[in-house]
Amino acid sequence: MLTLEIEVTCNPKQRSDMLSLLRTIVGPLSAEPACAGCQSYEALEPGTLLLTSQWRTQSELNGYIASDAFRQTLEWMELSTQTPRIHVSAVLDPSAMEVISFIREKKLATRAMPEARAGRR
Repeated sequence: MLTLEIEVTCNPKQRSDMLSLLRTIVGPLSAEPACAGCQSYEALEPGTLLLTSQWRTQSELNGYIASDAFRQTLEWMELSTQTPRIHVSAVLDPSAMEVISFIREKKLATRAMPEARAGRR
């Protein structure tokens, strides 16, 4: 799974227009068959807007970026008052929460073992 994150900055006068444009991007992007998920956020920093999308494979992400549908996202990025920040991250195993739970449970069990041993003596 790949996540594409795009962060743009707008001045207060642009905020409403930038949010409206962001909303028009999210709908069609969510409908893309290869898109596993799409979210938009307004960050705590004033004027910072985020668009994230998840893709199953690199070729699906590349296909979206090369498509006409991505043109609206590019237009949104060009309105940024600072250079947009673009980040792609990969999750190698979508069951990461299972791994975290397993490690946490094992660690908690290991902590409890000395206490259990002390009680047996």
